[in-house]
Amino acid sequence: MNLSDRDKRILKIAGPVLGGILVLFLLYNLFAAGGGPEVASPGPVVPPISPSPSAPVSPSPEPPASPVVVFAGRDPFSIPPVLATSSATSTSTSTSTSTSTSTSTSTATQSQGGNSQDFTGKTIILLDVFSRSGQEMAQVTVNNNPYTVAEGERFAQSFQLIAVSGNCANFLYVEESFTLCSNAPK
Repeated sequence: MNLSDRDKRILKIAGPVLGGILVLFLLYNLFAAGGGPEVASPGPVVPPISPSPSAPVSPSPEPPASPVVVFAGRDPFSIPPVLATSSATSTSTSTSTSTSTSTSTSTATQSQGGNSQDFTGKTIILLDVFSRSGQEMAQVTVNNNPYTVAEGERFAQSFQLIAVSGNCANFLYVEESFTLCSNAPK
């Protein structure tokens, strides 16, 4: 193989430089390590000191356990309720004195004959509220799975029916309360 003038110049310069780096590397490793293992000479033997009997030994305090973080909020990737567009943006709750207050804690929309609410991929729809044997109940669907629940009962793992008032029902999802109202007159 024929080498060009350029290749010959590179070899003339790079060869001694690489050789020098190799020599420096070897010298550093040989002399920096101390030349080999040394045998330690035995020194005077000192007996161990035992603690005095009057000083009680207390165990060292352990660091406190780190707290367990539990996320019970809303999905950070979902649209905030304030910005969501819907046909009805407020719900109403009524008290025993028949006064109603308007809240905007949840965003209800009309669909399939009842109001609905979306929670991180779970859609709850209130179909009807009724009384059975004096017990207030609600008929709902969560992701198209039907449930007939009484006041205080949990369903679909994360939901709970809190109270029924008129044609509306108050629910709890994890820690967020909301109200849905049925279109059917009572």
